[in-house]
Amino acid sequence: MKSVLLKQLPVVADRVVADRGFTLIEVVVAMAIIALVVAQLSASMENNHFMRGRMEQKTLAHNLVMNRITELQVSDPPALGSQDDDAEFARQKWVINTTTKLAKPNVLQIDVSAGLKVEGGDPVMLDKVRMLKLQKAFWTPETASSQ
Repeated sequence: MKSVLLKQLPVVADRVVADRGFTLIEVVVAMAIIALVVAQLSASMENNHFMRGRMEQKTLAHNLVMNRITELQVSDPPALGSQDDDAEFARQKWVINTTTKLAKPNVLQIDVSAGLKVEGGDPVMLDKVRMLKLQKAFWTPETASSQ
């Protein structure tokens, strides 16, 4: 009976080759490769999640800064110096800093920055915009009509 079974199996180099599965080494190598791929994907997803939150905060800070710039464009020039204002926007506490100084005679340089308020520490500034504004109006309707 044994000789009948051996005759049906293929013979390679005087050895009987039987159907076989994966060896333990092959399985361990495959598992290690899968583990490395999963670790890289996990790190990439974590980084994407962090960057999405960071970009959201930077966008909100930019919106706050641009709102303040618009307010400054339609109002009288602020006094020279620095001013911090607290604001609540998108369920977060923010600090908006406005710094005004003379860039040239009659030209104000106004820097507006916004950042998240940190308990017991300095705010984390996320956006800054600089604008120039005339300190005094050189052209008025009265001066234009006299010419």
